[in-house]
Amino acid sequence: TLEAMLPSGTTILGLDEHTVCILDFSSRVAIVEGLGQITIRRHGVEQRYSHGEKIAFEHLLGDSAAPLTVAMAGPVLSPSSSEIAAEPDALFWDRMHNIEKAFHNSLEQYDLAAMTTLLLEADRLLWQTQIDQENNEFVSQGRELYREMLVLTGIGIDKVAADFPRKIKELVNKLIELRAQYRREKRWSEADQIRSLLQSAGVTLEDTDGGPSWHL
Repeated sequence: TLEAMLPSGTTILGLDEHTVCILDFSSRVAIVEGLGQITIRRHGVEQRYSHGEKIAFEHLLGDSAAPLTVAMAGPVLSPSSSEIAAEPDALFWDRMHNIEKAFHNSLEQYDLAAMTTLLLEADRLLWQTQIDQENNEFVSQGRELYREMLVLTGIGIDKVAADFPRKIKELVNKLIELRAQYRREKRWSEADQIRSLLQSAGVTLEDTDGGPSWHL
């Protein structure tokens, strides 16, 4: 089999459809989000984890002494998973509108990771409602709301991308101002270091009678 060709002790990670495994490097945990489960397979043994479970990195890397799951006390991405699922008997639209509200809060902060998590929450809720054969009209209307959030996600990504060149321009101008200050103070070494730094990033800097100018 293909597994037999892998180095001994290799961890295999499998994900169900409509499921993601979010790696939180600051807390060193993997968080399961979505409708299905993830599977961790090592030495021919499988372990499965469902939505909301958190797995220590050490366990993913094969440390048998590490706990299988952890209770993460650090920050959550948004008022999303924990708050939305807090009342399992909540009505469909209560939960859907909670997702929508949290999504818009994340959109205002351009928190793309939180927006992705909330889209997965909405997808999970819609699929679960459909599986439970609840009101089909609710599911249809919920999918319209879900599509609106997908469109807004694309707009948010475009805005972040469009804003990036402006921020780069501001950074380059600040570095050039600092270089000019060093030159006035006759700190030639520091000024040259800034010029070299800009050149290594693909910025061409020219000193003219009217002052420094630059282009990529």
